[in-house]
Amino acid sequence: MNDAEQEAQKAEWERQLAPDELARMLESSKRLGIHLRKCPSQEDQGTKGCWFGGEPTLPESFEWPWFSAFGERQAPMHFLGQIDLASVPNEGALPLPQTGTLFFFFDPMIAPAHDTPPNSGTVIYCPDDVSNVAPRKMPTLPKHHLAEDISYYYTMAPTEGYERWAFNFEPFETWEYELFPNAEFWTAAINLHQNQYKKLDRLTNRDRGRAIVPGYSSHFALHCLGGDASEHRVPGKGEKDLPLLTIASDPDLGFQHGDMISVTFWISLNELENRNFGGAYVSERYR
Repeated sequence: MNDAEQEAQKAEWERQLAPDELARMLESSKRLGIHLRKCPSQEDQGTKGCWFGGEPTLPESFEWPWFSAFGERQAPMHFLGQIDLASVPNEGALPLPQTGTLFFFFDPMIAPAHDTPPNSGTVIYCPDDVSNVAPRKMPTLPKHHLAEDISYYYTMAPTEGYERWAFNFEPFETWEYELFPNAEFWTAAINLHQNQYKKLDRLTNRDRGRAIVPGYSSHFALHCLGGDASEHRVPGKGEKDLPLLTIASDPDLGFQHGDMISVTFWISLNELENRNFGGAYVSERYR
């Protein structure tokens, strides 16, 4: 970029926007999301058919997903959670099916040791009712003969599964502030974004105050369907892909792996509309 281009960019960055222009920018950058709001207590039931961790009601007709590398199956993936799609609020965050259940799996054991490839996460869509399906246990973890096969973070905090915790749905709005065409837009967008985050955090604090049994939630983590996950995008891959689900690092669930902030499952609009959830892939964000 030459000097003239730099000066033009600086002038655009400092330009004052007309109120209607700022309003249009903010509206175009708005992203709808649905917060998966953990119940105050681990004992609470939450929304029917929806929970993090524990054991999935995945029918036996579906194979438990494994992480594969170097042409071999390395380890069964950890179950992250399931969502009964009939229970999801119709807020326009994502064009999800209105029936069936989504099951989310992730491998914290091997994949991070190999630069976290997109195939380190899997989404399974079952269109049938699974309310009467017996919970399935995770397959036994294999004992790997090479220490370098195991992620350092996993060796520090190994787990054979995450804590079961039910949740409810809380629609919210966010703004893709990383677009930042100029300082005024960036400031307005990030303030709106942070206000929504604080609102959801206050709801968690209110839940915490109501909890009267051991095991209540003491940690706010923004787990969500849709929303803005621009910071999580895989460079050079699927610039228009949608963030299907983001799970944040959360000590309540035992989902903590070193300095990882969150994991996001991505999917293209075409695959989502055609219910091809096998095309979903993951990215991770680190501090």
